[in-house]
Amino acid sequence: SHDETPSAEAPPGGIGGATGIRYFTMQITNLAEATNACRDAGVKVIIDQREIRPGVSISMVADPDGNWVEFVDDTTL
Repeated sequence: SHDETPSAEAPPGGIGGATGIRYFTMQITNLAEATNACRDAGVKVIIDQREIRPGVSISMVADPDGNWVEFVDDTTL
């Protein structure tokens, strides 16, 4: 039956405990500014800004429901 409203919260356990879409990615050009703005607003930073290969840096934050959002700044494009 579809009478019960499902929980809007992400499952516990972070990315390893998730099913379905584990996170979504946004390509941006101001990674440090975006990450710091999230942190200043009280958003949980899961992975702080780091370079994963030359010219490509990422960070990850959790939205209010616990879903993860990845920011990517790829200067090689």
